[in-house]
Amino acid sequence: MKNAKYRSRSVLIELAFGLYVCTSIGCGGSSAELTEGDGGMPPQLAVGAALLVDVSWVDERIDSTDVQIVDVRTSSEFDAAHIPGALSLSQADLRATVDGVGGQVAPPATVQEVFRSAGIRNDTTIVVYSSGIDTAAARVVWTLGYHQHGDVRLLDGGFGAWERAALPLSQETPPVASSDYVVGNLDESLIVDADWIFDRLPASPNTDPDLVLVDARSQGEFDAGHIPSAQSVEWTRNLSEGAMRPVAEVRTLYPNVDETNTFVAYCASGSRASVAWFVMRWLGYADARLYDGSWNEWGSRDLPVEP
Repeated sequence: MKNAKYRSRSVLIELAFGLYVCTSIGCGGSSAELTEGDGGMPPQLAVGAALLVDVSWVDERIDSTDVQIVDVRTSSEFDAAHIPGALSLSQADLRATVDGVGGQVAPPATVQEVFRSAGIRNDTTIVVYSSGIDTAAARVVWTLGYHQHGDVRLLDGGFGAWERAALPLSQETPPVASSDYVVGNLDESLIVDADWIFDRLPASPNTDPDLVLVDARSQGEFDAGHIPSAQSVEWTRNLSEGAMRPVAEVRTLYPNVDETNTFVAYCASGSRASVAWFVMRWLGYADARLYDGSWNEWGSRDLPVEP
């Protein structure tokens, strides 16, 4: 992936806010709308509270043909009980080994086939859930956004919250009709590679003082070696019992981030970092990106490491 693919910060922010308009919603379940931008362009992935919906929001739309609910738990968990009408999808099917580094996003043709087999349609709002907010759910949200499915949400608290609310459950697994889903052009504003980061580190001639690197691995992994200038925020610190912590509490975990920053999250394989990436979008920061190769790539190359 060449650095020329990445757009400037000003363009990114203009696009993220100019191509989509939404009214903020929190866990109270207020309505939110995404609109098309000028020229009929599809909306980009939301920035802000609209990314996270609660069980009431989903329950109110359970019969809507414009909303598809996607369950990314294991097939056995899905078969035991799931939200009525939910589609089953394995996030592992959306990943591949690229240049010897495992766990990276699969080629677009593979992703398109997975979405088609699951029955996902281009013209719907997608609500992703797992047992709670976890790496699988956040990773699928990122993957959908990366492939330009603009209207994607995450269910706060996941299936656990649905069960606790005593909402209807289903054990029906009717055959799923394959769709004609077409992936969009890749949104390169959501991803970076090792060279992109290296070129912007403090020791680089092209150092970017607005770059914020967050390592979503455990503190022990971070202490054993991390990308220079990265700060450690283990992904679970954003959550409480599988749901997002209050926004004010989450903001305190990222004291050095504001609207001027480019935020890049990484972990070992891009899974835990997906949660950190989602959190930054949810907090309202438009320029949030995922280092897909993460430490599995960085640590295997001759690149600078801080102990």
